[in-house]
Amino acid sequence: GGGSDGFIHGECLARALLEKAKTAEEARIAAQAEKKLKDRREYGIGWRPDRMIPRNEEFLQGHNLCCPQGTRAAGSLLCCLVLEEKTGTRPPRISILSTSDPERSVNLSYLACALQVRARA
Repeated sequence: GGGSDGFIHGECLARALLEKAKTAEEARIAAQAEKKLKDRREYGIGWRPDRMIPRNEEFLQGHNLCCPQGTRAAGSLLCCLVLEEKTGTRPPRISILSTSDPERSVNLSYLACALQVRARA
């Protein structure tokens, strides 16, 4: 403890300084968390699956392609690509079909982006 002469015991001083530093650090962390939350709201930062997960239906509709009827997982149409062999004079082509197997499904938006990057490389 401390006396009327203004002296404080070494261990008590260390404990007081440690408490003061701990309180300041907690206040800094709380202020930082508050600022981060404010910025997330103001600038729309952060993961929001409802608007960030690309949906195959939206991609197909946005490119005026027929949307195959089929299995939906988590509200999204599962699509796969199928290579159709050459028939007569028609060259081979790729078709978009629905699938029930998530491992065989493809995100069409990501695929289109990857193909554009590849074509420009």
